[in-house]
Amino acid sequence: MARIYRVLTMADEGSGTRYIARVMHKSDAERRRHEELGFYDGWGACITQLEEAAQGIS
Repeated sequence: MARIYRVLTMADEGSGTRYIARVMHKSDAERRRHEELGFYDGWGACITQLEEAAQGIS
């Protein structure tokens, strides 16, 4: 089973928010495999969905 550790950081920046996602893999091979599976695009979809949910709250 693959193990990844992630650190998500959000901070106010101007009129928006800076979002940083850091993902640490056990090995370079594991990182490449996740990249091939589309994890990078998945993080973009995640933040878009979070933004849409947050806009519905305000």
